[in-house]
Amino acid sequence: MKRIAILTSGSAPVATEMMDTLNRGSRYRIGMVPEPLAMNPERLVDALKQEGVEFLILENYTQSLPEGFGVPYMVISEGESVTDATRRLNVECPEYGPERRWAQTLREDFSVKAQTPPPMPTDADEPAQTQTQTRAPEPQAAYFNPAPSGMSQGNQASTPAERKPMPKSYLLWAILATIFCCMPAGIVAIVFSTQVSSRYFVGDEVGAEKASNRAQIWIIASIVLSIITNSLYTPLMFLSAAM
Repeated sequence: MKRIAILTSGSAPVATEMMDTLNRGSRYRIGMVPEPLAMNPERLVDALKQEGVEFLILENYTQSLPEGFGVPYMVISEGESVTDATRRLNVECPEYGPERRWAQTLREDFSVKAQTPPPMPTDADEPAQTQTQTRAPEPQAAYFNPAPSGMSQGNQASTPAERKPMPKSYLLWAILATIFCCMPAGIVAIVFSTQVSSRYFVGDEVGAEKASNRAQIWIIASIVLSIITNSLYTPLMFLSAAM
């Protein structure tokens, strides 16, 4: 089973759907890299090697990986479908030895067609000279742990089946409220709006929901304060002009 990690600087709809689909099979385990770690290429390669990640999927990733990064990767281009990206993954991802042996047993082309493998050959089916060799156990691969080692268990990302959609960030409304309404309250709304995606991709779904609600509250507060200020300031302006 291949360990694959997803790198993104924002939304990754194609890679996320691939993760949800391929994690149901037995060939890949795919997980999302936490955003603070994904934005630090110097620390990233060491963390990936510690987790045993063997391949990367990049979508909407704004950082530049250094030359000779050490972990092979593929970039999902704009407009590429999930089907096309999955086909490319089957070609570009490094080969997996046990599945190649299953394919050879079935006399099928490993690179073209992936099937549910039959039981592995028993010792009686192998040549006599290999029966005395001790096999190393196959690694029990798990997809990349989305939480870095210093994070608590409560902040770890849930599995794809349990993952909720990302809450609305209201970033556009926060910017408009800052420009046209009350600037201090609008700035607070922008801060909470930007925290929605960062907390969601780290795996803190509860924190992302709270940030979304607080952004909405501060947007409303900015509008209300603007109305109150204008309602008080306009009569005073007309009164001073009349005097």
